[in-house]
Amino acid sequence: MTEEQFKQRTKQLALRVIRLVSSLPANKISDVIGKFYARLLLLAQIIGLFVEANQRLILLTNLPLLKKNLMKHSIG
Repeated sequence: MTEEQFKQRTKQLALRVIRLVSSLPANKISDVIGKFYARLLLLAQIIGLFVEANQRLILLTNLPLLKKNLMKHSIG
């Protein structure tokens, strides 16, 4: 899954949750469900940022190896 696809899926989930929560009657149960889903969306965003950071870290740690391979193939 690409970063753009992940963002789209997260956005679609958020919109579905907003529609669900707004359709519930205003009472204590719907407040609890709304807060739960809000925390769930926040957790999904945190996980997405974590995954993105790990991908960038992997790219940066492999950068010297990539440069070495590029130099080897461009000379020969």
